[in-house]
Amino acid sequence: MRTTGGADAVIVKSSVGIADGVWHKVTCQRTSTTLTILIDNVARGSALLASTYDINPTGQSVGIGAKSAGNNNDQFHGAMDEVYFNLD
Repeated sequence: MRTTGGADAVIVKSSVGIADGVWHKVTCQRTSTTLTILIDNVARGSALLASTYDINPTGQSVGIGAKSAGNNNDQFHGAMDEVYFNLD
């Protein structure tokens, strides 16, 4: 996740892999202080966010899946179905 403008990336990695040939539900959930990744509804990694960390997707592009082949990328090799983006 990055703030508006692309600075100060926060990366959360799952403690378990999902490259096992079966479908999984992957959720990225943000509260005012925490970013959490859930695999099949179980929290598998999290990071604290600074109190000033703010994102606003209005007018911003949202990328899901592979972006580059460099280090620390969020490349995904597989199939996706039913991608949702909620503002709650």
